[in-house]
Amino acid sequence: MTLAQDKQILVVEDEAVVLEILATLLKKAGYSVKTARHGQEALSVLENENIPLVITDLRMPVMDGYELIKALRSFEKPPLVLVASGVSELEQVIKIMREGAYDYFVKPIHEEEFIHRVARAYEVAELRRAHQLLEKERQIRIERQLAFRRDMEKILNLSQNRLRDEIFHHLRTSLTQGGGFGSLLPLLSLLKVQARKEGSYYCIDEKLMQLVSHNAEMAQKAMEVFAKIEEITQKKLDLKPMSFDHFVELIKETLKELQPYEQIKRTPLKLGLPDQATREKVLHIHKEKFQEAFQELCLNAMKFSEEGNAIYIIIQLLAELVDIAILNVPKAQKNQYPGIKPEYQRLIFEPFFRLDNEVDERYHTLDFGLGLTLVEKIIQRHGGTIYVHNVEDHSDLGKGGKIRVSTSIELPLYAKKPIYKAVLSSKK
Repeated sequence: MTLAQDKQILVVEDEAVVLEILATLLKKAGYSVKTARHGQEALSVLENENIPLVITDLRMPVMDGYELIKALRSFEKPPLVLVASGVSELEQVIKIMREGAYDYFVKPIHEEEFIHRVARAYEVAELRRAHQLLEKERQIRIERQLAFRRDMEKILNLSQNRLRDEIFHHLRTSLTQGGGFGSLLPLLSLLKVQARKEGSYYCIDEKLMQLVSHNAEMAQKAMEVFAKIEEITQKKLDLKPMSFDHFVELIKETLKELQPYEQIKRTPLKLGLPDQATREKVLHIHKEKFQEAFQELCLNAMKFSEEGNAIYIIIQLLAELVDIAILNVPKAQKNQYPGIKPEYQRLIFEPFFRLDNEVDERYHTLDFGLGLTLVEKIIQRHGGTIYVHNVEDHSDLGKGGKIRVSTSIELPLYAKKPIYKAVLSSKK
């Protein structure tokens, strides 16, 4: 399923000509359009389909736009509402905006402005859906936490040897498959056989030498990751206080740098922020190291996502913590298990553990099963935690639950240190 096919909008309009114009413009812009002639008909559509955005007229028979918006407030996941109005109805529009409508546009319709407002509203609707999904999942996770821990203890007790075997299997796989160490060893053996001695020199096939050089570079990169992990483990990071606003700017800066990668599999990165920022507390951050870790997580999410699905980065303030969740729809695995198996959700941070042995050099991630190990060490040095789990998204009614993988970072918040001004006084 492509991203465009997922973009559903319900248009509620009693005038057939206007309804046709709106539907045509939206379909031209890549949206899937449902229609209704009045509010009651719209509610019937929304009972069977979870449509994130509704465009409605105000004056309609049976049930008008105002009554429709009030009815939508009772929905567990109410859609965003965009109101169509005439110039004479602007006072009523203000009243409806107070009732929960997101935005409005004035008739007659100007195509460019209309599509711009729809695109902006749809992005907000998608981010709200991701927020709701995370919040619901968090509540379920808290309710099941004790039972989950008991189950995990059973898994670990019964499968300790098997899991240890998995780690060693992935260690061997990482060192014998793909570029770098795996290709370098047979290439050197081939080089020894094919090299032709001429005097005190050896003549080597040019293509073979290029392969050796390329794989030596990859092996060197792996050794550099080893060195980074060792440095992070043995040395304390020089963390600096950073306001929440500056932290958000750091996230935005990183996402901007990653924009070229979005085009590889059409996986746009979308950022959702909390309604209110905190000005009373700060984070303690090593800018370069955190940025490196966050970038690696985003690249992994893009690399292992189904093509054509957006990736959501949702930032939430939770009491004494900042939670950064990266939500992606994982590509189908060979074992057909959707998402990441529970027994692997901690193992993926172990050195050399890889769920997928495929190497995609377009993303420039830290392969050999070392990238997430480095990320975890960096987050731990920030006093934070990182965990991965599956989230079931039932936002598309009638289509079954869609599994998303949520990679969540929790970082502690600290009280700002007060700034004292020295008061100089002279004694007589």
